[in-house]
Amino acid sequence: DTFTTNLMLESNSPINAVQAEIKIDPNLLEFVSVSYENSPMDLWINEPVYQAEKNAVIFVGGITRPNGFTGQEKLMSMTFKAKENGSGWIEIMNSSVLKHDGTGADAEAKIVNAEYKINDLVENNSQPATPTENPKPKYGADLNGDGKFNLTDVSLFFSNLFK
Repeated sequence: DTFTTNLMLESNSPINAVQAEIKIDPNLLEFVSVSYENSPMDLWINEPVYQAEKNAVIFVGGITRPNGFTGQEKLMSMTFKAKENGSGWIEIMNSSVLKHDGTGADAEAKIVNAEYKINDLVENNSQPATPTENPKPKYGADLNGDGKFNLTDVSLFFSNLFK
């Protein structure tokens, strides 16, 4: 069987950039798809895609709302196919959430990983979806002058976009 889980974004103070690596348990789960329609993130440096070599969905993006993002919304949905019975995990790693304050400072982020249990697996003859590889970013600008293009530059861009 397949199941879908949502990755939620929640913030009490304005933020404008998020990146993360969502690792899945390869022994129990097979990646099927990711959907980020209607996400509060509307400018993607790296759209959410599955990287098989890391067993992870990886993404980097920003929020172009004039005052950043505050509140709670679904960032994306991920669908998986169960491989066998057992207990497993979905873990958020290498994450960064940046404030919408013009400095690209780290926002306080609470990371909640998911644990799950797969019971009574029924064999299914359907073929799994073929995962796609992460595309390389096409454009970049070092806005903070540190010699590299990263999430801090994206945050600075968004915080100055509407000034």
